[in-house]
Amino acid sequence: MTAIAVADSARRLRAAGLPGASAARRAIGAHLAQIDAAIRALIRPWWPLTVALCAALRLAGSRGRAGSADRAGSRGRAGSRGRAGSPPCASAGLRRLAVAIAVQRLVSWRRAARRATGSATGRATPGAAPGTRPLDPVTWSVLSVADDVAYSVGVWRGVVRERRLGPLVAELRN
Repeated sequence: MTAIAVADSARRLRAAGLPGASAARRAIGAHLAQIDAAIRALIRPWWPLTVALCAALRLAGSRGRAGSADRAGSRGRAGSRGRAGSPPCASAGLRRLAVAIAVQRLVSWRRAARRATGSATGRATPGAAPGTRPLDPVTWSVLSVADDVAYSVGVWRGVVRERRLGPLVAELRN
């Protein structure tokens, strides 16, 4: 689905006069930015909803385990079910979310490194002020999650106080 959308965007950019390679790079970059924005929304303002969804998926997985032994029956295995008898959508969905968040954090760390050095190689790491130790990707990710949680708490406090969901609605620009 994404590949089709990228190809369509690249085609439209070429039709607008952009050279082929440049159109492809811009189309891919735009779609990666959209994916990044969606992941950031899941872990920044919407993290309480993301956590609730993950908990619901885990609960659905644990409920599926109870009958998996009966369903495995003579096959002696869980059949088409996921790890430990959880439904494939639950365990695979949680793994995909965890991988997406981890990749997004690493990309964020790399971008910050590039901004910190002003170079495309990004040799220096984020937080590497003179006389300080640079931040490694794990520390960067942990601090980034803490920042997102603090931001989200503020957003949700405002939503509750003002009794308006407006701050949680994504702003889509063309």
